Amino acid sequence: MPTFVNTPPSTRLINFKNIEFTNSNLVSQISIIRTEGIQYDLDLVLNFDNLTFSDIEFKSKGYLLNLDQQLPSNLTISNSRFMNIKQGIINIASTKVENPDLLASVHLFNITAENIQENEASFLNVEQEGRLFVSDSSFKNMYIYQDGGVLSGGSSNTITVITNSTFENNSALNGGVFNVKEQSVIKIYSCNITRNFAITSGVINVVSNGQFEIYDSLIYNNHANKNPVSQLLDTAKTSVISNSKIYLNHAFSKASIISEFSSCSQLCFVNQNFRDYSSANFLSEMSETHNEYQFSLIFASLSMVSATEINQESLVVDSFVSTLEITDTVIRDFTMEAIAIRGVSSTISLRNLSFINFTVTDQVDYILDTLDSTLSIMNSTSIIFRARSSQVNIQGLTYGLIANAIELGVISSCYNSTISGLTSTLSEVLGRSLLRLESSQNISLSNAVLKNTQKSGVRILSSNMISITNMNVLNCQDGVYIESSTVELLQNSSFENNGNSSKINGGALHITNSDVTLSNNIFRQNTAHDGGAIAFTCTSTSLCSLAIPSSIFELNNATERGGSVYYDYKRPTFGQGIKYFKNSAQYGKNIASYAVKIVFEGTPSDVMKLEDLAPGITYDETLKFAVKDYDDQVMVLDSQNQISLTAANSTVAEMKGFNVQPLVNGIASFDNFIVHTNPGNQDVIITASSKAIDQAKISTVFGNPISNNTIEVDTRFCKPGERIVDNICNTCSAGTYSFAWNSTECSQCMDDAICSGGTEINVNPGYWRVSLNSTSVIECINKEACEGGYQNSKIQPTNCATGYQGNLCTKCSVTENDKYQAVGGFVCQKCPNPILNAIRVIFVGFAVFAYFMVLIIVNVRKTSESEISILLRILTNYVQIISLSLSFSTKYPSSLSDILVPAETVGSSSEAFLSFDCFVMDSEIKGPFPSSIFFKIFLLIWLPLIIFLFVALIWVLIYYIKPKWVPNLTRNLVISFVSIVFLLHPKFAQESMNLFRCVKIDEGIMKARIDTDIDCYSSEHGKWIAILGLPILVIWVTAMPLFALIVMYKKTRVGEESNVVRQYFLILYQGLRLKHFYWEFVNSLRKVCILISFTLPTSAQIMFALGVLLITWRLQDFLEPYKLRQNNEIEIFGINISIITLCCGLIFNQEKTLASLNNILLIIMVIFNILFIIKWLYLLFLTLGTKHAFFRKLAMLMRYIALQRKRDQFLSTEHSKDHTEQLSRIIKNKQFRKKFKRRQRRRKKLLPKGGMRMKLKMKEQASKSRMLRSE
Repeated sequence: MPTFVNTPPSTRLINFKNIEFTNSNLVSQISIIRTEGIQYDLDLVLNFDNLTFSDIEFKSKGYLLNLDQQLPSNLTISNSRFMNIKQGIINIASTKVENPDLLASVHLFNITAENIQENEASFLNVEQEGRLFVSDSSFKNMYIYQDGGVLSGGSSNTITVITNSTFENNSALNGGVFNVKEQSVIKIYSCNITRNFAITSGVINVVSNGQFEIYDSLIYNNHANKNPVSQLLDTAKTSVISNSKIYLNHAFSKASIISEFSSCSQLCFVNQNFRDYSSANFLSEMSETHNEYQFSLIFASLSMVSATEINQESLVVDSFVSTLEITDTVIRDFTMEAIAIRGVSSTISLRNLSFINFTVTDQVDYILDTLDSTLSIMNSTSIIFRARSSQVNIQGLTYGLIANAIELGVISSCYNSTISGLTSTLSEVLGRSLLRLESSQNISLSNAVLKNTQKSGVRILSSNMISITNMNVLNCQDGVYIESSTVELLQNSSFENNGNSSKINGGALHITNSDVTLSNNIFRQNTAHDGGAIAFTCTSTSLCSLAIPSSIFELNNATERGGSVYYDYKRPTFGQGIKYFKNSAQYGKNIASYAVKIVFEGTPSDVMKLEDLAPGITYDETLKFAVKDYDDQVMVLDSQNQISLTAANSTVAEMKGFNVQPLVNGIASFDNFIVHTNPGNQDVIITASSKAIDQAKISTVFGNPISNNTIEVDTRFCKPGERIVDNICNTCSAGTYSFAWNSTECSQCMDDAICSGGTEINVNPGYWRVSLNSTSVIECINKEACEGGYQNSKIQPTNCATGYQGNLCTKCSVTENDKYQAVGGFVCQKCPNPILNAIRVIFVGFAVFAYFMVLIIVNVRKTSESEISILLRILTNYVQIISLSLSFSTKYPSSLSDILVPAETVGSSSEAFLSFDCFVMDSEIKGPFPSSIFFKIFLLIWLPLIIFLFVALIWVLIYYIKPKWVPNLTRNLVISFVSIVFLLHPKFAQESMNLFRCVKIDEGIMKARIDTDIDCYSSEHGKWIAILGLPILVIWVTAMPLFALIVMYKKTRVGEESNVVRQYFLILYQGLRLKHFYWEFVNSLRKVCILISFTLPTSAQIMFALGVLLITWRLQDFLEPYKLRQNNEIEIFGINISIITLCCGLIFNQEKTLASLNNILLIIMVIFNILFIIKWLYLLFLTLGTKHAFFRKLAMLMRYIALQRKRDQFLSTEHSKDHTEQLSRIIKNKQFRKKFKRRQRRRKKLLPKGGMRMKLKMKEQASKSRMLRSE
């Protein structure tokens, strides 16, 4: 901004003050004040102050001031007014230049000019190298029918400087305020230019190398038919607008102006005076259309710098063969109805240009449009541009929210261009593409960030030599689209969250008919219908190449095909540097394409071969063919096409049946077709074909077919389950089976099974079969363990119940989740919690020990025989014999087993304690034994000694703590040991014999019954018999009872009951006659012999057991070993029932037995066993009736049920005396004991303490001993 100072003192000073010219009519070409022909030797200063020119009219052009002279110093006009003047102007010129350094220089200060009209020239006319300086002035309502409504600078390098002034409501034909031409310059500082009008250039018109510079000014609400601010025409000088605000400047068409004449006064030229005089002339110059561009450049140059704000609705710049530079500028708050900046054959440079808060209407697509130009954009914002046939250089372009734009950037037919830093910062989804490259070449795009669009972030069409680096495409619903182009390299870029489920191809990148190389890119969370990240489509091989040496594909999703990449023609080149992470699609989670081959579903090899095909019969298996792509993926989305099978050579083979099947999820299932050919033919070829495979395309793309889609068929001979009939392998019908190859007949199904035809044999529940080819159906030891049925398993074709496994389902299963233990009788139960199980085992151990201890105490305290104990021993023998009878391998009816299972349970009462498999498994103490059953037998060997040691320890402790409780320690120990051995003797016999037993699992295959995984009498079996079985059999089953028998025999040889036998072995022979003291050993021997028979075949077992029972029955009947007749008779009755049970079992074991006979035998067995129980209860109540009247009455009621005719039927004359004497002796002994105890208590009260008491104690012990001997 220039600074005006007072004129320095000079030798010559002329002052003109207070001059007023008013109400004058002057002729034309006259000057009111004129400077001309002044001669000067010294400095001369002219000052005009307080001039008033008003109401002056010239007939034609006249001069208010005509300053045409060289002056040594300034001419100053100040504080003056020019009002209501027609045809009058101020002219400043230097027409007679003698000294080039002394040009006319005029200063206007505080000038007011208003209502100047109908001039033929501008009010201020600067010519002939004139110099004009205007400051603090106001120019209003000037109406000029020429160029430059206020000021015109033209010809010969005139210079005008205007400062801090106002130009309002002025008008002209061109340049509503200023007109600059012919090397003239106008410089404007801090001015307000508003409400001015012109046909062209509403503010300033520049032609013929004119130039203007506008600084810190306001250009507001100016109007024109064309260019409401300025038109620059044919000027090489660069005009400048800096730090100024330009807004609400409008262009109007002629029709719009005419419609406003009578009703609108807001336009500057719509004034009463002007309307009457010159509106017609103005309208005649107007165009029917209007040019809305603020600035029009034609062969010109314009620079907008220093944060110029353009705030309006009109357009900005139209440039033709010109240079435009816009720097640090903000364009805001407007609706764009046409292109804002247009350049044709121009050089446009935009630096730090921002478009803010504007709307693009449907009438316009771009803010910036260039053609055949050079475009440079740097660090700018929201420039929606189109560059055609131009050279483009973009270094930093950022987009904010823009409404209604179609595309943000278009580069069409451009060349040698660089685009860097293109960034979209949209916070909402934008319904447009961000960048489009079309028909361009040698374009470099780098450091771009494009996001939030509903269309492609980048579209590249028909372009070549494109290079893209470091581009980030985010949240674009159409990603990047490349068509008919060559992208030499797209690298180091990121594509994230692009596309959506409705996007058809390529959520991040859609490439069609192009050559593209992708390297080191990241594709993450992109979505599309096909190709979640990339879709590569082509129609020919000429321009169809995609190479991906390295990239990362993560969490991309396709609703149908190709979670990462989908291609439909030429296969891309995939490098080793590609990494896939969690991509997803219905078909091809990483790569998807199209069908190229037909293969067997589920096989990795492309070679299809059918072996062992049965000729002439329907294929009995489901043959599945899969249509696969190049990557060996099933075309799971194909459910429209079908696969057909045809024989390649119809003379060799023929296809029949359902040889055409539809594809279901890419797979066709053939399960009902027939190949007719000779059995054993190895030369059958079947061709598989489908319309899903385009062989022409495959040959074009790959050169050769990927697969010949043929099936080699080897027909077989008739296999097991079939028979040969007319060279056709027919399956054996239901009820028959066949296990032989090339069989000509089928065998009838075996018993206890149902043959479903072929080789399938369903075993009945309770039965078992060792292998698929076995013809033996074996009854299970525990029928509940075998579910029967059929399963096609080489290991075990028969189902076991839950918790069972192994041969005959005898083993308890053990898995990580469930463990089962054997609890006796090959029954398995689920293991409880390990801690609870350990507590249970310990508790049961204590309970068993307590049980033994109680029995031992009872036996120790027993000094006389007990009829109840005798009856209980008879019942125990009966139960054990019955349980042994049921243990034979005989087909007893299940109803009988259910009835008598309590007896079997009682017979093996100790099994519950010994079956602690879970405890053994949990504690891992099994040791070297193959299973827990061997470990339990090992513990059984030492169990008597263990129990005896604890019992002996208790007796010794009691003996030393309370001696009177254990008067005879030896007697207590001997009775304890005898009681333990004989209580466990049945268990010893059973377990030792079980080690010798074997069981049949198939023809010629025997297994050890105790562990069916061990071969019968193999080295393994023999080892455990020697280690475990023989010690039990020799020591506990034989040696110990034999030792007791010998001792008793020696002590009773004399025929009398010795004191030793009565003291130590009373429990073994009570109730027996003394000469038959050995009878309990006979009973034990009977059980052992029956157990020995278990090692024989079933029929031999029963016959041997019958022989043993008949022998013991005969001995029982002959010897009558019991003292009481009823005891002999009840035991004989129990033996008879056992014989009946075995005889019935022998009949049940026959293969052909009438069902009615089985029912009769079953009823007989049940009746006799119930009758035994009733008889035994009758004897028990009869015995209890000697002391209790209730039981005596109950016995009287039961005698009829027990088939007793008389009350004393079981008391014979031979034994009644012995029985009466025995009962009376017991009563007397009890009375004696009571009297003795009372006497001793009285004596203790009378005797002194000390030695006398000790003597008395010794006498008492002697007396008791004598009494016991007498008893």
